[in-house]
Amino acid sequence: MEKGVFNPSHCDVKSAKITPFGAEGAKSENITALIGSFGINQSIQNAAISGTIDIYDGTGLLEQLPLRGEEQLELVLLCYDLQTEVKLNCQIYKISDIEIRQQLKGIAYTLHWITKPSFEASKKSIVKGFSRTAASTIVKDLFKDNFDKNMKKTTKKKGEELPPKTEVYALSDKRRFYLELTDDYMSITIPDLPPAAALKFVARQTIGQSQSKGSLYRFFETFDGYYFVSDEWLYNYGHLNPIKKFEYSAFIDLSPDAHEQQISAFSHFANADRVDVGGDMNGGTYYNSILEVDILRRTAKKHDYKYEDYIKDFNDSSGKRANIKNDKHTKEFIDATFSSKNAKQYMLIRDYRTFTNSFVGPLKQEYYRPDKHYRDLIAKRSFYTRHSQATATSALTSGRLDLKAGEVINVNVMDNDITSKTGQNKQLSGKYLINSVDNNVEDGNMTTGLILTKYDWSTAGADLRGNNK
Repeated sequence: MEKGVFNPSHCDVKSAKITPFGAEGAKSENITALIGSFGINQSIQNAAISGTIDIYDGTGLLEQLPLRGEEQLELVLLCYDLQTEVKLNCQIYKISDIEIRQQLKGIAYTLHWITKPSFEASKKSIVKGFSRTAASTIVKDLFKDNFDKNMKKTTKKKGEELPPKTEVYALSDKRRFYLELTDDYMSITIPDLPPAAALKFVARQTIGQSQSKGSLYRFFETFDGYYFVSDEWLYNYGHLNPIKKFEYSAFIDLSPDAHEQQISAFSHFANADRVDVGGDMNGGTYYNSILEVDILRRTAKKHDYKYEDYIKDFNDSSGKRANIKNDKHTKEFIDATFSSKNAKQYMLIRDYRTFTNSFVGPLKQEYYRPDKHYRDLIAKRSFYTRHSQATATSALTSGRLDLKAGEVINVNVMDNDITSKTGQNKQLSGKYLINSVDNNVEDGNMTTGLILTKYDWSTAGADLRGNNK
């Protein structure tokens, strides 16, 4: 099939070349014809893109090359819905599921790979301390030292809009590293971790001050490059740039002239847990308590955190400030049900001293106060995580190699009421953050599975009781 031909689900491996490790000038082997199926995973929870390729080897490549799980793999993929072409420089690290076919006519096996820069970084380990340093500065230093020493600060792409306090770096493989600048200062020691784990370790302890005050920070990789940003940054980026639209309804028009609908319709859209009050109690969705034990002073103090007191620090999926009116529960039910008596309990052990900040000027801003930092981080992360995943949804469509983890999409979910009148499902419709993307190709046809999350309902639906106004 030639480029330019529209086919909503067709995806080709245009090229797949394997190069043996260590042999200078070694000849690459083209394995394109041996590929039966393949899969690619991107996730904002994973530091690297990963994938598998299922091979049917009738040429003896496995034994004669031989394949050792140390080869470089260059992939070029083309999806025919939007003519999306993706080039990946990968490293094979595992060979599994070897099966000798009947009459010894061939061998089937699976190659596992991650991207080459992520693999090279994984060969290192970091033991390093930072004192009163901005989280984004720590991340920039770690990334440059371990992922790409030649990265250079660059400008935004043509037509691209960036959220405030964003730096972009051009990488050696022509991709980019997006870094959200932070103004919180931390003292931290990287405890003998691989670089990707070290960056995720920093992300878990980063809390925003002037922006992204409550949302989670992530370190992850997509086809475009690497990101160290907050969920709030991702929502903001989606708001500033053109957004892809999808819909879910009972029928999909498969006629030849319905191209747009075929590539923007979900064939599956499922919300596994619509409401779980028990989970909200146990998970600290609305109320949590932190018992702070000071080892040096031999004291213990309890700190209560109520979601409504901190809701102003959170942005929803549409980029607006979160509002209790758009919560999955009514305010009346929240007030009557969630309290310190059923709050999620945390314990924070302090083994450091609290000093009076007598500095003035710039030094005052740099002074690090770990007592407040960790309490707020624990409480806000608990609130944010539960609300940002309140409408976690799985979706399935054909093709769409262009979708990436961390992207914000707009989903219109059609609904029927008891009178069979068709309208928009106001709770499930709205802007979603793509948590993960699984592209799977078999016999040339691609299916794309998505895990989507939306902060609460984001849009308040009709309330027949008249309470949610």
